[in-house]
Amino acid sequence: MARLIREIQKEVVRLDSSDAHAVVTALILGDTAQPPDRMRGIRIDLSGQASKDEVYLGEETLSAYKNALEEISQFTLVYRNPERDKAARGGTNYLGARLFWYGDNAPRVHALNAAT
Repeated sequence: MARLIREIQKEVVRLDSSDAHAVVTALILGDTAQPPDRMRGIRIDLSGQASKDEVYLGEETLSAYKNALEEISQFTLVYRNPERDKAARGGTNYLGARLFWYGDNAPRVHALNAAT
């Protein structure tokens, strides 16, 4: 018997600027198997003037990413002005969470950091 796949999507937030756009969508995928299989997570659609990308974060990883985003947010508040003062005029400094650091390894997933 064929499985019936059920998909539920809901756009959660849309961020737009003149240069880039991000759309965050909550997803639930399920089927009619017994016991049913279910996947939940979020999809982030990123687009800029010359590029597009799609990132999926499964339910099992969301708490780690939430903590990393909170880490970036906290560091941005603490270091924003002192770090900006060190940057060359018009320059930008970046902060990131430990979860997104690669050391000497080539990245296999998207890095996430914040410009200050």
